[in-house]
Amino acid sequence: AIPATWLDANDQQGLAVGAIATAGPGGAAYGATWDAFDVAYIAGNAPGVWTRIAGFDEVRHEGGFVQAGSDFHLIGGRESRAVRSYAPASGVWRAGASSPIVLHHFQAVELDGLIYAVGAMTGPCCSEPPATHVYLYDPLADRWTMGPPLPAGRLRGGGDAVVFAGRIYWISGNTRGHEGP
Repeated sequence: AIPATWLDANDQQGLAVGAIATAGPGGAAYGATWDAFDVAYIAGNAPGVWTRIAGFDEVRHEGGFVQAGSDFHLIGGRESRAVRSYAPASGVWRAGASSPIVLHHFQAVELDGLIYAVGAMTGPCCSEPPATHVYLYDPLADRWTMGPPLPAGRLRGGGDAVVFAGRIYWISGNTRGHEGP
């Protein structure tokens, strides 16, 4: 169990723990598609050898990069709202739908075929406000959805997220960007 003192909205430690459902109270609010892929090494690479992937010509920082299905998806960053998806099988990058707001300082996670941007920050440097909602990207439909609001007293960005047993766990972060906590 999580100690009650960790859940105090005034603790200034940045802890936020929770689970986000992939369906709303009335049923399947967010579509999901199951997909699978096999891991394969790039021909000519030995384990531990870095290889530059050609075809990406943008500067990005403080965004999220996550695998969903057989592709990798670069989301957000200060410089762009566009999604860029990479298909390792073909070696091709393609453009995706732009996010509804600027998203940065978040860790993207995949659950049931959807990509979640949980605990992002938005806006310019350096006292960036946290995004008030979770944002979901459906890579098959190339569509964004504004998900649930973050819990009261837990608006934070720059934290960490992980998927375990069908739930998203989110922890840490700060409330004022580079001027945090």
